[in-house]
Amino acid sequence: MTRRLTARIGVLAATGALALTITAVPASAAEGVLLLSGEAVEDPRGCYDLYGHEEIRNWTDQKVFVYDDRDCEGDVVQVIRPDGVGDDRATAEGRSVHVR
Repeated sequence: MTRRLTARIGVLAATGALALTITAVPASAAEGVLLLSGEAVEDPRGCYDLYGHEEIRNWTDQKVFVYDDRDCEGDVVQVIRPDGVGDDRATAEGRSVHVR
């Protein structure tokens, strides 16, 4: 009986520790604003498709990666640093952006 109780307590402790580890991981999102042709995205995270030639302004605390294909696939054509602006290549060739 005591072995079963000890085993159950051990399993509960391990499960609790795992749950704390999973919940302690913060959701990572950039802090600030990503401006895509005048449309502001607050605290962006992930991939955003671009439609047409767009101005890209990165007013976040993270780098923005500009891809030459939709869904953040293909080649990176530019990396825009925090507080940076996409250049002509990003505007002409960019089809999506990813914020890490």
